[in-house]
Amino acid sequence: MYFCEKYSNMLPEFLPCSLSFEDSKSARINFSNHEKINDLELQKYEIAIIGLNPILSDLFRHKFYSLSLDHFRMLSIIDLGNLKDVSDFNVANTVMHLMDLKIIPILIGSSLSHFTQMHLQCSQVLMPHRFALVSDNMSSIDNLLISHSMFLKEFYSIGVQRHLQTSDSPHSISKILYLSEFRKKLSNIEPFTRNVDAAFFDLNAIRHSDFSASYNSNPSGLFSEEASSICKYFGSGDKTKAIFISSWKTAHDASGTNELLIAQMVWYFIEGYGLKKTDHSNHKKNLTQYIVEIKNTGIQINFYKSEISGKWWFEEPVIDMDHSNVLIPCTYDEYLNTVQEQVPDRILEYLN
Repeated sequence: MYFCEKYSNMLPEFLPCSLSFEDSKSARINFSNHEKINDLELQKYEIAIIGLNPILSDLFRHKFYSLSLDHFRMLSIIDLGNLKDVSDFNVANTVMHLMDLKIIPILIGSSLSHFTQMHLQCSQVLMPHRFALVSDNMSSIDNLLISHSMFLKEFYSIGVQRHLQTSDSPHSISKILYLSEFRKKLSNIEPFTRNVDAAFFDLNAIRHSDFSASYNSNPSGLFSEEASSICKYFGSGDKTKAIFISSWKTAHDASGTNELLIAQMVWYFIEGYGLKKTDHSNHKKNLTQYIVEIKNTGIQINFYKSEISGKWWFEEPVIDMDHSNVLIPCTYDEYLNTVQEQVPDRILEYLN
């Protein structure tokens, strides 16, 4: 089991959300009216919405439950309300408890310290993990990368802006995906979100004109549509176990447009998860194989495509513990470049 045995078969205490959502649109999601809920009750759910700041979380809920949720009628979702104790340890422990039950928590109004604490607890229980941070810079995450890096196998920083980054990350496990690199084609970041265990979305990464409640008021950054798409990628990720949404400034927009954007981001995360459920691409037998031979090298690269989701993989020539070659997420463009004998550096690194 991943989490520290502190709560036995119970989650910590929650405060039921203060708003009443009786609209028919919210009928697809169950609401917990109990301060405590045991694991037997929880096990029937796939996704859990958790508020970490009661004021922000209920502002988010007001917008989220106004959206059409009929798309999620085949999913089992519960809104647990607002966590009473939002200390770093308790939040991380709650997330890992839910992960152990195969439930994906969506945390609203989180802080980066919650995310860092989860990394520390994963390391303490010797759990290898891959994390992602959506942020305009990664200076604040340096301590996370330095500590316990033995179990942090990969770390992706998405949306970093060069003029805000003090220096390139010196850490071998980190990969910086600069905003300028994927703006022309956002789908190029999808492979990097596919194997992530947990992600933290810093709302300061969104430009001020699209999200006026950010703390940085940065004129440049992600567009609102890009923020929603990235969340959808995380939701459809093969290994995603949790997503943290940062806090934001309140009373900044009387119309609630900022909270509506966050609601949309969560909506698309859940949609991504729903699409993943219908795409049984965990096994090669469900994928279409494409074999590419590089002339005069003797190198053969096997690519695979899911006809349902359109996702692509290439086969790493290494035998894993299950005696089958590991599939590495890639893009269609990387496949095309390989066909044209312009093998991307990322693929060459695996082949070597």
